[in-house]
Amino acid sequence: HYRLDIGQAPLMRVAYAADPLNQRICAMLLFHHMALDHTALEVVKHEIQSCLLDEAEALA
Repeated sequence: HYRLDIGQAPLMRVAYAADPLNQRICAMLLFHHMALDHTALEVVKHEIQSCLLDEAEALA
């Protein structure tokens, strides 16, 4: 169980780890509901996916 202190930035954190055996990266996005709603979460997911696919230049 982990709580974010809403009085101190950041209200969004990412933890990740490489899984070379399965050739993947595992990530966990932790955020406070005051920082992201479902629409903003979809944008963040799209941006993360673009970065992982080396397509970040398309975000500009």
